[in-house]
Amino acid sequence: MAAIPLLADVIDRVTLNNPGTNVQEIALDQRVRYIEVLGYDAAGTGRDECYIAFVGTDGAALGADYETVLATELSPRRFTIARRARRLGGYSVFLASGTASAIVEIRTSSREP
Repeated sequence: MAAIPLLADVIDRVTLNNPGTNVQEIALDQRVRYIEVLGYDAAGTGRDECYIAFVGTDGAALGADYETVLATELSPRRFTIARRARRLGGYSVFLASGTASAIVEIRTSSREP
């Protein structure tokens, strides 16, 4: 599978078709400073737990270094990636879920909150 590119200042929903906790790479534009992540079930109506990792390989198993975005969270979890993205001229994050066909909403921002 290929990385999904995301520009700055967009909202997108990605369906994780990977089996189990295999990761989907999200390639972020170098202008992205923050991302917000929230997981939904396969129908897109309820919440589902998802995971975000800052290192990995597209399609590989979720590694040990990740953050959990709980299904009980009422608002998206915000992550700062400004330094990494500027230094590398773009940056990737890796998303996974333990549930097949989970949907993850990703919001990117190039500005301070």
